[in-house]
Amino acid sequence: METKDESINQDWIQERANELEQIFINIESVPFKINEAKEYGFITRVKGLFCYISYVYMPWGYDQLSHWTTIAPYLVGKVLWGKINSFSKDPLRITLNGKIPQFRISELNTNQLYRGIVYDISPNVIWVEFGIHFDWKCGSIKGIIPKHHFSQNETKSDFTIGQELYAIFFQVNPKGYNVFSRNPVKIDWQLGNPQKMIGQKVKAVVFHDPKFNKLRLLIDDKYVAVLLILKKDYTNREKREVLEAIYELQDGDVIESEVVEVVEEKGIFKVKWLYEFKPIKSPKEKKQKRRTEKTKRDNFNHALFTPIEELIDIESREKIYGLKKKFSNIEY
Repeated sequence: METKDESINQDWIQERANELEQIFINIESVPFKINEAKEYGFITRVKGLFCYISYVYMPWGYDQLSHWTTIAPYLVGKVLWGKINSFSKDPLRITLNGKIPQFRISELNTNQLYRGIVYDISPNVIWVEFGIHFDWKCGSIKGIIPKHHFSQNETKSDFTIGQELYAIFFQVNPKGYNVFSRNPVKIDWQLGNPQKMIGQKVKAVVFHDPKFNKLRLLIDDKYVAVLLILKKDYTNREKREVLEAIYELQDGDVIESEVVEVVEEKGIFKVKWLYEFKPIKSPKEKKQKRRTEKTKRDNFNHALFTPIEELIDIESREKIYGLKKKFSNIEY
C-alpha cells in the first residue's frame, strides 16, 4: 500500500514531468545543472528531475572521447542551458541538447595570464582548455602551447593530462588557434617590446654567467645584456678607467646603463655603462699631488737610512748608549 509521503512525491514528480513535457512541446530552453559525469555524457537535473545529455549534444565538442573524460569532472555542479531533445513519461526518460547560443564572447588579452587544463599532448604542442578561467561562462576556449613557447628548461615530459596550469595569451595564429605561451620573455621579443627600449636608460644587475665565466647584466629581471666597450665612446684614459671599474664589479651590483642595441636572434641586449668618471685634476692639483708624493718618499728614505739614535728622543738615546757601554765590557 502506498504511503502518504510516497503519494506526495509521485504527485510532485508528475507535476514536474508535465511542466517539462510542455517545455518540450513548445521547444523552449531550460537551464540544467550537471550532476554527475558518466562514460558518454552527464546526468543532469532540470526542475528537480534527472535528465541525461550526451557529450555529442554538449554546447561544444572535442575530437576524442578521452578529452571529455579529462574535462568532465571540472563541469560537475555547473549550470548550462539547452532544449529537451527527447521526452517520455512511461518510463520517465528525458534527454537534452545543449547546442544553443548561450555564452558571452571571450576576450583574450595579449600578455595576460590565464588558467587552463591540459587535455591532450602531441609531440610539438600542448592542448589546453581555458574555458575554466571564465568559470565556463564563455564555454570552451581551446588553446595550444607550442614547444618553442615552453618556459626555460621545460619539456613535454613536464606536462600531464588533466594538469592545471597558467599560460599567457600571445596571439591567434593563421590557422585560427589561440596560441599561449609559458615564456613571457619570448612573448616580449615577438611583440617587439625590447626593440622599443633602445636609447633608454635602465638599471642593470650584475651577474657572472657560469657557462662562459663572463660578466653579464640582467634588466627588468628577465633580459640578459652584455656591456659594450667601443673605442668611439671613450678616450684612452676613460677606457682604462672603465675596464678597471668593470674588473671590480661583483654579483648583485646595480649599474645605470643605456640600451644601445638588441639582438633578437640571440635574445640579448647590448648596453653602455653610464659610468661616472673621476674628475680630471687641474695642473695646480697635479703639481700639489707630485709634491705630496715626493714628501712621502723623502720621509720614507730619511727613516730608512738614518741611524735609529737620531730618530728617537734624548732620554731614549742615553739609555741606548748606556746599554751599549754596559754590554761592551762583557767577555764572550
